[in-house]
Amino acid sequence: MIWTFALNRDYYYNLKEKNEDTWNSAKEVRNGDIILMYTGKPYNSIGFIFKAISNPFEDNDIRRRWNTPAVKISKRIELPESDTISFAEMSSNHILKEWSAVKMRFRGSHFKISDEQWDELKNIILRKNPNLKEDIEILEQEDEIEEYEGHGPIGFYDLNAGRAHIVRDICYLISHNHNITENELFDLLRKNVGDNDLYWRAYYQRSHRNNSPGYNLNSARTLGLVHRNRLKLTESGERLVGVVTENELYDYKYGLGTKQFFYELALKDTSIKKAMEILKENSRLKFYSPTCERANKVAWRKELRNGKYYCKETAYSACNDCDRDFAAHINESSLPFETMIATDGNQNSFVFWMCSRVTPMHLTGSEPRYSGNYIYWDEEAERELDLIEMPEEKKKIAPRIWKITPGEPEKLDSYWPIYTEKGFIGIGWMELERDFREFNSQDELKNVLDEVYGESKSQSAKMIWDFTNEIKVGDYVIANRGKNEVIGIGVINSDYIGPDDPENLNLDEYPHLRKVDWKIIDNIEVTMSFDRKTVTELDGRRWNDIISTYSRMNPEFKIELLDRIYEEFKDGYLDTAVGQDHLKAYENESEKVKETYEDVAAKINDDLDATDDILYGLVPHKGKSIVGFISNIKAFFEKTYEIKPEKFPEIANNYFETIHDFIETDDPEIQEEILEKFVSSEYSKGFGAGTVTPILFFINPTYPLVNNKTVDSVTFLSKLMGETIKIDMELNHYVENKDKL
Repeated sequence: MIWTFALNRDYYYNLKEKNEDTWNSAKEVRNGDIILMYTGKPYNSIGFIFKAISNPFEDNDIRRRWNTPAVKISKRIELPESDTISFAEMSSNHILKEWSAVKMRFRGSHFKISDEQWDELKNIILRKNPNLKEDIEILEQEDEIEEYEGHGPIGFYDLNAGRAHIVRDICYLISHNHNITENELFDLLRKNVGDNDLYWRAYYQRSHRNNSPGYNLNSARTLGLVHRNRLKLTESGERLVGVVTENELYDYKYGLGTKQFFYELALKDTSIKKAMEILKENSRLKFYSPTCERANKVAWRKELRNGKYYCKETAYSACNDCDRDFAAHINESSLPFETMIATDGNQNSFVFWMCSRVTPMHLTGSEPRYSGNYIYWDEEAERELDLIEMPEEKKKIAPRIWKITPGEPEKLDSYWPIYTEKGFIGIGWMELERDFREFNSQDELKNVLDEVYGESKSQSAKMIWDFTNEIKVGDYVIANRGKNEVIGIGVINSDYIGPDDPENLNLDEYPHLRKVDWKIIDNIEVTMSFDRKTVTELDGRRWNDIISTYSRMNPEFKIELLDRIYEEFKDGYLDTAVGQDHLKAYENESEKVKETYEDVAAKINDDLDATDDILYGLVPHKGKSIVGFISNIKAFFEKTYEIKPEKFPEIANNYFETIHDFIETDDPEIQEEILEKFVSSEYSKGFGAGTVTPILFFINPTYPLVNNKTVDSVTFLSKLMGETIKIDMELNHYVENKDKL
């Protein structure tokens, strides 16, 4: 929703000086609403645009002075004083003169703005300030609302409670009914659906005509189809409506254009894209949570600690003496769990995409009243959507990591020396005396295994299929013994080698082979536990745990690994359009900072005040700097450290002097003294490494930028290198940290 708040001139400079404030509010205001500020005499104009960053709350001072709730507001746009929107302009405008605020001459505090009035106000702003077009678009289309006191962005629960067919119809109705309110929208949707209760409950039995419209409007907003603060479609929402056909409306089925639109949207969600890759590879998985092989029950409760999932179930007798290793006891895994492992716990929006039937992920329920307990890859839907497989070159950039147990415990000592000497790895299932490449699908392989062994062998079928078809040349292989011992690490050097292949070693019990370039064959103990499967793919956390230990033992492998990581980063980000834009942003900001630095030096030399130039031009600010995190340095000083404005010139000059003196010398000892003096002074409050070092970097790139990302990157790389290299965010440690970098 869009609002105008009216204020008198006494508060004008409060708004001008502060980027965030607590203001009196109408009770209907919501987190994320846009708020225009109108100031009375002598200004009589709208000069600021704010955004609510909280819902209304009680504040004793606001309640005492205004008898209203309070709201936190954040300044997003300040119009130049010569280009504000005057009352005279509004009262003579054919649309705005009918606005209640104008009719009342802004005698009041809070006025709602209709979509038509907002569009007209924007037109006036942009005629005078065309450079604000992008700022206003960002303001309207922000995907995330800053969290404040627990009031955050629309979350994944709201998306999961929605379904694509209802989101589609909501967008269609918004497109065809201008200036409609939320309640009018919901009533119109219910009217068009009529008595078709299945429309609401399709693949979500707890949904009904009362709660579903609200869920799905939130889903449409979360997906970026409807603006957060008003009932108007985004460009993406308009594209959706453009492919919708009238005969698919108000039904839980879709036209092909709608399916393709949502499928493309799903591919933009990295976790859902990964889920589709996993499901396509496995064909079918449980929909909810994995089944525990000890209790033979679904294990719902688990937690992630130190990169490992621990079971928290206590209801079954098998839980009493369990080691709580969740992954080690999975009998039948689930798609959400496998995706969480592959995406470091990211599971947003699973249910929406798995239940909406707009991708090839389909529930096993035969009709929409019953979802089913499994989700499968629908090949017919895949063909209909004309999906494109991941390009081979991308697979090569990111090799997969496989754990293969090279034999049963009692046989491993006999076969492992052969594998390492000859450069192979092998698996058994010798009762099946066939070349595994003869099987056209995992299901075909499973059926034959079930016949031969007389019991279900779905996991065996997957392991054989992976060994034969999924493992690629260049993938890494980890050889293990038991739950915690690694005995080798290597790189796959060949495709599958069948029993009758001339290159086969003709080992009696392990006739199915791959060539491996064994990089390391030393034994190490690792903290994580391996599952009992012969062949399984490992995620990044487990790989890091193993590789950090091995890196200390094999310098050549460490160098090869680091080269691979750098090439992946370079090809996957740095050389892309987004990466190049990022680098360009650094270059542009560097030019601005250098120019400001020289201007400030000249002003100080001429005994001119440079306070604002320093505090706003040589301190990274959020929204203006690529590394900025402070909204307004002066407001930050006042609010956080209770520093009075009269101290600002002193602080600014001391800060500039520190930067200047540091850059002017290349003696590390003197540089350390300069920073130590600044840190121990009263002027250093608020100036940490994350604030100061970007400016040093922009002026002279030989001084590295140190922020939390730098610290995390060093920690990650040093772990892989097997060396203890630590840096921190302490400004007085910067010279030492620079040498480490």
